[in-house]
Amino acid sequence: MVKVLVRLVILTDDLTGALDTGVQLSKAGIKTLVSLKVNFRSDYEVLVFDLKSRHLPRDDAYRLVFEAAREAFENGAGLVYKKVDSALRGNIGSELEALLHASGVNRLLFIPAYPKNNRITIGGVHWINGAKVAESIFAHDPFEPVRHSNVADIISEQSSVNVETSVRKNGLEPVIEVLDAKNENDLLNIARNLSTNALPPALAGCAGFAAYLPKLLHLQKAETESINKSKSVLVISGSLNSTAIRQIQWAKNNGYRVFTLTREQKLTPEYWLNNENDNLISAIDSEMGRNGIVIVETVQEESDLFAETAGKSKTDLEKNRQLVQSNLAALTSLLLKKIKVDSLVVVGGDTLRGILENLGVEQIIPADEIAPGIVISQIKYCGNDLYLVSKSGGFGQEHTLGAIFSYLF
Repeated sequence: MVKVLVRLVILTDDLTGALDTGVQLSKAGIKTLVSLKVNFRSDYEVLVFDLKSRHLPRDDAYRLVFEAAREAFENGAGLVYKKVDSALRGNIGSELEALLHASGVNRLLFIPAYPKNNRITIGGVHWINGAKVAESIFAHDPFEPVRHSNVADIISEQSSVNVETSVRKNGLEPVIEVLDAKNENDLLNIARNLSTNALPPALAGCAGFAAYLPKLLHLQKAETESINKSKSVLVISGSLNSTAIRQIQWAKNNGYRVFTLTREQKLTPEYWLNNENDNLISAIDSEMGRNGIVIVETVQEESDLFAETAGKSKTDLEKNRQLVQSNLAALTSLLLKKIKVDSLVVVGGDTLRGILENLGVEQIIPADEIAPGIVISQIKYCGNDLYLVSKSGGFGQEHTLGAIFSYLF
């Protein structure tokens, strides 16, 4: 492998976010590699690293971002972009502060809007689907609820760095500047303003602004491969987001077969290591042979979501989350060994990370964007190519799975 000079490094806190951001580059013809580990031995100019930091304590998240950013600068990166969740969940303040400190400058621009996915910022307040973020479905996230709509308040929960919502011309004190954007034209104007001045070594935002980075860095395009049609599609959803639950309900209403895991199958440690001949495996195999599409879910209805989370401490919720993700990953690995699958569709960033770690996959090549925030990539598994479609639980419309199936078939 010939090591090339890396031009752009993107740091994310979960894997769907890494792919959602990486595809903004790859669909523009830029060779982009998404990796589960920080590794600069690559022949790619654009590297995206998932640091898996969303659910970590703030100090651990700070350390991961600081160390990865510093290593990126040491390897000659022209720009380090800290990608944050477009609903502003996770360790926003500590991670932005870490990037600011690692960059060695005293000013970090933060562009959290993603207009194509109905996430906009006006007057420093973040909106999702017409509601302030702290009044949206993300205020009820069982693991990382968003408590504020003012972006400065969210940052200040974890950082003492000054936050401003208007561009500062000069000054010596460190500052994080939150830039408004209510549409794509606003993002374009931000990019134009950056292009007329010396590009800073670090920027932060979500996947929305990442689409403008190739022109800012004058990245070279490469040839892209076409996507082949699939004959068999396996959908695995571990998301507890109500949007994801409604999307699977749409699939049920439209005749797709959905298998719901039992409590035992979800929460018994190493269930699938000890139950390889479970009847669910043969049922999924038969359904795949008949119709070519199978969906596996962990929560059947929104009412089940409240039953799963009501009255539980954060420690218990985290323990259950890890058990469910571990069992989902083991089940997916078992299914891929026993059933011919052309495309694997995974809903939820934690679910995706757990599955790929179980499969031993560390590198992903994003290929195309089926819809905003819904990415098709290529991975290698057991020496074979496998298409991977990834989607954050909160992304998309009610009929999104139908759009994915239409694209794949």
